[in-house]
Amino acid sequence: MNPLDSYFAIDHSVFPDVEVLPTQLATVEDQADYVSRICGAWDFGVVPTEDTLWLFAGWRTVFGHFPMLRSPAYAALRSWFGS
Repeated sequence: MNPLDSYFAIDHSVFPDVEVLPTQLATVEDQADYVSRICGAWDFGVVPTEDTLWLFAGWRTVFGHFPMLRSPAYAALRSWFGS
């Protein structure tokens, strides 16, 4: 069972440019933005939390519709999730 089915903590450290931090990621665009921020941080050595990886495991649609072709982190996640 995925521990994030009912709750997950958004890593707010990837939102330095946002005044009001998100409490949820309700749209696919919000999710894609979060993936981009997490992958960008990971590309520079900030490894995502285990909770974030569990969350992303259920977001195959996001990974499929919003590719980040120049991100090694994105490529690793796509490979890991088999998408």
